[in-house]
Amino acid sequence: MSNEKNTDLKKLYHQLIQTSNIFRRIHFVNKFNHEDYGVPRSQALLLKILLEKEGLTNKDIVELLDIRPSSAGELIEKLVKSGYVTKKTNPDDKRIANIYLTDNGRKKAEEIAESQTNLIDKIFENINDTEKEQLSIILEKLSKSLKYEFEESDFKEKFHHHRGHGHHHGHRGSRDFMDHPFSKGFKRPFDEDDLWK
Repeated sequence: MSNEKNTDLKKLYHQLIQTSNIFRRIHFVNKFNHEDYGVPRSQALLLKILLEKEGLTNKDIVELLDIRPSSAGELIEKLVKSGYVTKKTNPDDKRIANIYLTDNGRKKAEEIAESQTNLIDKIFENINDTEKEQLSIILEKLSKSLKYEFEESDFKEKFHHHRGHGHHHGHRGSRDFMDHPFSKGFKRPFDEDDLWK
């Protein structure tokens, strides 16, 4: 590899790192923006999901967010207590409850969704449609390449070994959030320790 090409790749790598750090800061600020609405991020995420797909069950939420049933139940009960959702017994199976937004819950979910939409629009306001499409293609290609390269068994073993000597994070979501049928419109992968608190 020529020195010039190597320099270009290093520059590109550092640009990616710099952009990643900026997005981390945006995410950090966005955490407190949700709290400005009086709703923890975990609840805000579920409200946005229910805005797209009402009538979810506890099991649906467990699978979608890849969390424990007890955690999903606790999350639902907090929203019920706040008056944002209501539970209705499934007419076909009395053991199952479906979750629906109340009028207040729908209003809150729409406020949060609008805030997120405005943020996304702001991020990409200086990129035209053609550039957005090109960026999407490049990022998808890069993501697939990195996923293949860094999800090999030896890497996973080293990663988990390293985590075992560090801070214990408990159960974390491992499902690809974007692969779930209810994930349309939600761009952030979910894990239980860092719910969008």
